[in-house]
Amino acid sequence: MNRQHGDSFSSLHPSRLNAGSDEDDLRPLELEKFFSWLQVCPTDYGKFVLDALARMIKTKQGDESQGVPSSSSSSPAPSSSIDQDVLRQCIRLSSSFLLTDSTMNAETGIQTWSTGMNRVVDIVLALDKKDVLEVETMTEVSRACTECWTAAGAFPGIADCRTHVRDFGIKLKKLLDPGSDSYKG
Repeated sequence: MNRQHGDSFSSLHPSRLNAGSDEDDLRPLELEKFFSWLQVCPTDYGKFVLDALARMIKTKQGDESQGVPSSSSSSPAPSSSIDQDVLRQCIRLSSSFLLTDSTMNAETGIQTWSTGMNRVVDIVLALDKKDVLEVETMTEVSRACTECWTAAGAFPGIADCRTHVRDFGIKLKKLLDPGSDSYKG
C-alpha cells in the first residue's frame, strides 16, 4: 500500500524521522508526554488483602440480607464471614506480591508485602481458633511460605524477607497436630 505524505503514518516512516521541518522531528519531551500514561503504580499486598476481605464481607452480608446461600464450594461455617476460597486465592498470590512489592517500590515494598502476609496469617490463626479453618487453607498458607522463602533467597535485595517468612512459619507451626507435621491429619 502506497501512503501519501499527508497520511497519519507518513511522519513515522524512517526516512522522515530526522528529515524535514522541526514539526516532523520526534522530540524527547513529546515522547515523554506520550508515554507518561504508561506509568504503573506499585503493588501493595497489604492493601490487596484488606480490599479482598472488605469485598468478601460485603458480598456475604449482601447475600445474607437477600436470603441467598453462599456460592462457595467450601461453604464457610455460619460463624465465619471469611470465604476461604477467596482467602486461598489471596494466599496463592503472596510470592508474586513479594516480588512486585519489593521491586516496584524499593523503599516500602517489603513492608507492604509483610503487612499483607501478616494479615493473612492472623486470619488463618483466627479461623483455627474458631475451629473453622479448612485443611486446604492451611495447606495453601504453608505452600505460600515455602514459595516466599524460595523467592526471597533467589532474588538479590529481598533475602531479608526470609526473617518475616520464618516468623510467619513459627506462628503457623503452633497450629499443627502435636508431634506431627500435619494439620488435622
